[in-house]
Amino acid sequence: MDNKVVAAGVQIEPEPGGWRITIPAAGEGTEQPACSVLLLEADAPGPGRRLLQALAQQPLKLAALQEAGATAIAGLLPKTPPWQPAEGPPRSGSSSCSCAEASCGHAAQAARAGAAAWRAATPEQRLTLLGWTRETLLAAVLAAWAEAEPLPDAAEALRAALGPQQEEARARAGGPSIAEWLAEMAEQGGLHAPGPQFHDVQIQLDAVEPPPPDADAEALAKLLPGVRGAAKGLGLVREGVMQRAEELARQLGHKPR
Repeated sequence: MDNKVVAAGVQIEPEPGGWRITIPAAGEGTEQPACSVLLLEADAPGPGRRLLQALAQQPLKLAALQEAGATAIAGLLPKTPPWQPAEGPPRSGSSSCSCAEASCGHAAQAARAGAAAWRAATPEQRLTLLGWTRETLLAAVLAAWAEAEPLPDAAEALRAALGPQQEEARARAGGPSIAEWLAEMAEQGGLHAPGPQFHDVQIQLDAVEPPPPDADAEALAKLLPGVRGAAKGLGLVREGVMQRAEELARQLGHKPR
């Protein structure tokens, strides 16, 4: 990933423990920079780590980052350069200036130019200078969540949630428990297997013979000894249902395919 950022005519590139500020040449007609200075990180943990910790505590901000990019978390990005301490001048690395002159004074010049460039940088550029892209930051937050609260084995977690009753039911039925079924479907990427669509299904309705006379009329009468005509009423209900079914079958049979 190219993590160099140019803003306000100044190039900034993150390096381990700091940021290298490249100042353009003072004179005209030359493409060679006057010098580049490595300014060290002012506070620990670094701003990139602090941003990760902040997003891990704000899931809505994380969702906004995924949806809209760095602009959505601009308020979490440092407004002042991360090499600028609360008090005193920025620290520079030993032999950090490319001019290799002792007491050249370029560190202070690079700090001022870098601060102006930082203020002019876009949220996406600041995110880059903190060592992140949207994708790597999202992945890092999810990894931090997983490390803080590791997910248990899916099947074991479901068994624990459903309790021993499911195991007993499985033993009686001789088949897999609901926990095993859910775990298997989750491994396949979904909790259901899509079936055929309506236009893929053909329905054929055939006439059926009317049912024989109520065979359990006597049993029904015995169950309802206080209800007169219970068996006859059941027969009428069945007859009405059959007539309605035949009517619906005729209507469906005349519908265009």
